[in-house]
Amino acid sequence: MSGAVCLPDHPAKRWANRVLERVHLRKPLGRVHVTLRHWGLAPWQPLVPAQRFSACVDNALAELRRTDPSHQFGDYLEFGVSRGTSMAAVYHVLQKNDFASARLIGFDSFAGMPPESASEGWEPGAYASPIGLTRRHLRSKGVDLGKVTLVKGWFSDTLNETTRSGLQLGKASLIMVDCDIYTASKEALAFSAQHIHDRAIMIFDDWGWREQDGQPGQKEAFAEFLTEHPDIKADPLPSYLEQARVFMITRWANALKLIGVVVASTFGLEFSLEAV
Repeated sequence: MSGAVCLPDHPAKRWANRVLERVHLRKPLGRVHVTLRHWGLAPWQPLVPAQRFSACVDNALAELRRTDPSHQFGDYLEFGVSRGTSMAAVYHVLQKNDFASARLIGFDSFAGMPPESASEGWEPGAYASPIGLTRRHLRSKGVDLGKVTLVKGWFSDTLNETTRSGLQLGKASLIMVDCDIYTASKEALAFSAQHIHDRAIMIFDDWGWREQDGQPGQKEAFAEFLTEHPDIKADPLPSYLEQARVFMITRWANALKLIGVVVASTFGLEFSLEAV
């Protein structure tokens, strides 16, 4: 996100942008607009195309059910909430798919991108949304806030065992990594690893954006995650944007155990989990 005014592409708007640039007002006006938007005094530009995102999540959940009809749905974890567009969309898709008991847990600084993001090509403070405005937005979209937990703070301070214990986190079935930068994506993935029990859907919203500049991002963070966890397999699913990626995640050892239990119970056999 830039601190300059960026009007939609149209000849008149391009001319206006050039004029603002020439009189050195484009960036100052941009900063004013960002501040007004931050405090809910100017229209918020959704960071995710809500309808396409909803359809994508709906499709991914259908594939999860097709692949694993007996799947016991866990929590939804979102890393990078901002105003809450994607969280609101997920809430309604879960309701539609009879996963209404799932908790929605979002992690965000609610102060925008961290200071170290500048070294990775992003603007510190970008995408900031005060937590109160995020809650207000979720409520305006018909989200039951009783199903939502928002964890405020930098990932380095919140993605730890204290948070894990306090939230009584168990299984996660849907994970959204929307924290843009490589370091934050690494932290989100490391925290999520033990909550992928058998299968889960994992979504990345900013895949490969920094690759052209020779900088690592979500793509590289995920590749390293898979290397560190050889028991985890990732199969691509249809996405909602060119720069986004969606995967069906399978932790093979646990999935095989569950299959063994189901088969054994079907035929009245004994099955030892230690055998897998």
